[in-house]
Amino acid sequence: MWWRSRRGRWRLGADLTIETGGEVLLPGAQASTSITRASGGSTPSLFVHGRLAVPREDGDPCYFRVNTVSVPVELRPGGLIETLDGEVYLIGGGSWTGGTVRAASRCGGRLVFGGIDVTTFIAGDVVARAEQDGRVLFAGLTHTLNVIGTLRTEDLGDAGQTGIEVENVIAIGTGEIRHEQGRMLMHGCDMGTTLINSAELQLAGGASDVRGLLRNDVDVRQYSGLRFEGGVAENTGVWSVEGSGGNQAVGSGGLFTNTGVYMVGDPDGPSFGHNAAVRFDNRGSVVVDEADAVFRDVVQIVGNELTGGDWDVVTTGSITFPGLTVSRVTGQGTRVRGDAASQPWGSDVETIDGGARVESVGDWSFGQPLTIDDGTLEALSGTTMAPKIDIEGSGTLGVGDGAKVKSDDDLDLHSVLGDIQGVIAPGLLPAPATIEAPDTRSHGRVIPGGIARAGQFDFVGDLTLFDDGQLLVDVGGADNTDVITVAGSATLGGTLRVSLIDGFVPEGGESYRLIDTLGGIFNDFAAADLPELPTGLEWEVYVGELFVGLSVVDGCQADWNGDGSVNTQDFLAYLNDWNVQRVMDCSGGVCSADLNGDGTVNTQDFLLFLNFWTSGC
Repeated sequence: MWWRSRRGRWRLGADLTIETGGEVLLPGAQASTSITRASGGSTPSLFVHGRLAVPREDGDPCYFRVNTVSVPVELRPGGLIETLDGEVYLIGGGSWTGGTVRAASRCGGRLVFGGIDVTTFIAGDVVARAEQDGRVLFAGLTHTLNVIGTLRTEDLGDAGQTGIEVENVIAIGTGEIRHEQGRMLMHGCDMGTTLINSAELQLAGGASDVRGLLRNDVDVRQYSGLRFEGGVAENTGVWSVEGSGGNQAVGSGGLFTNTGVYMVGDPDGPSFGHNAAVRFDNRGSVVVDEADAVFRDVVQIVGNELTGGDWDVVTTGSITFPGLTVSRVTGQGTRVRGDAASQPWGSDVETIDGGARVESVGDWSFGQPLTIDDGTLEALSGTTMAPKIDIEGSGTLGVGDGAKVKSDDDLDLHSVLGDIQGVIAPGLLPAPATIEAPDTRSHGRVIPGGIARAGQFDFVGDLTLFDDGQLLVDVGGADNTDVITVAGSATLGGTLRVSLIDGFVPEGGESYRLIDTLGGIFNDFAAADLPELPTGLEWEVYVGELFVGLSVVDGCQADWNGDGSVNTQDFLAYLNDWNVQRVMDCSGGVCSADLNGDGTVNTQDFLLFLNFWTSGC
């Protein structure tokens, strides 16, 4: 059975029940209807087991009247309140133990739940749904939502349209508001209940108070502030702080816990002054892009130690901790990325350990001697400077393509247990990585280019390789082999470890310059670990006055003509090649008589062959 109102005021002197299967239809475009209480007596209620609706009508869907229900509405399981082409204000509160409220207008029609000094109880499982261009709005400065059960909100409407709005309401209770699909807009609210977002939640307009639990599992876009009054915000998804800045999270006794991504920055341009004055627990990632983010109370800063979280400045902007000093970055999973301007607190850091990682992008100056012990400092670009740098334990210093690390004092790598621990890695040709220090002293591993990747290391100063250290060299051909240049002298020691990369198979007569110096080569490697070569070929490591070369030679260098014996004919054959090639440009390994691989054929090569010839095979 159904009843349809055309216009006017409907006064209730007693409760009205819309039974299951029954309908009450309110006008859309034709007129306005109000359902109010009759004068005198108690306030009646409208019980909805069936359907209370504004139906779709012919004509312009953007021309509609406002219908008002000012008596309490008691929505029951299976009941439906909906508008298909109109607007309904329900301002009498009520108690909902189930059912659905739905706005599916073609032109912005709304279901508005509000009122002055009224309470809407959510005592069961209720769904609020917006479709097409319709909107469902919970509003009112003195409207209380007392959520004991679950209010599920769904925005299934047009793309770009906000279908669910919560504006200036007081939300209390032990139940949950669950936003499950589409977009919800919230502003100016006092949230003392639990709000769980698994879709998109926008915080805009006036600031909202958080006294309960606000949890985001997918996407929050915050344009206005949050005031914490003992409440908790939890982010496991993406929480974007946008707009022009301001007090984004303030209050005493509250907590913001981030295990997802907390992004600060406005996609429309730079923004400044984003202030998080609430206690902030970052167990996920903080990402700042073209913005200034201020964190005044960080759970992970204990004493002078930053003990967790990912703190990343993408391009420009900054992360600051006013009043907090960080001298140690520690803890597995702790990561800091930026430069001196974007991470100004970083100048106080003295220790990186416990598995922590610091990535320097641009120029970064450490004001104190820096120790890297079971942690990583990776200089990705620009110049990273410190009065002194020590790499200990399983610490790692990485230097990116074209980047520089500068230590005013000697740079020391230590292998505490005599194992391969400290690492310097990688720079890529033709943009070498640079270490500038009076002396780089390695008891660990030096790896130009990184593992299985050719690169170049330039040492501005001396290089000292101790006997408990290793130099790892990758060979992939003439233009794909690790190179080290030393502006000072190089003192050799430890083990030279050579690996072939990119499927390269050396051929006889090839040579590679591994180390070039201006100040000379001293000592020799204690050992060489060289890969296998095809049958009949051997490696030869040549240590000259200014360079170290690596050559691929026949098994018997003295048998120059390859007839299986060493005699005068071999001597004369080499002498002939030597005489022809000593006036040639032998760079690139094109001269067979260049036995030491230095790019020239000269007396040193002749004496080297003479030594082979007199020794025989």
